[in-house]
Amino acid sequence: MDKLSVKEYDDLQPLLVVDQMIHDKSMRGNIGFFVDIGTEAFFKDLKITYFD
Repeated sequence: MDKLSVKEYDDLQPLLVVDQMIHDKSMRGNIGFFVDIGTEAFFKDLKITYFD
């Protein structure tokens, strides 16, 4: 995976943008978000765009 862009918006402003992943193209699986111990995070209408 050369580039993965994950954007979550709040009033049209990005809250989270990941422009570079540390894994190579052979990696497959899920995406997890770690916030902190005891913290809950909820996502609605999360859009993940893959660029090759």
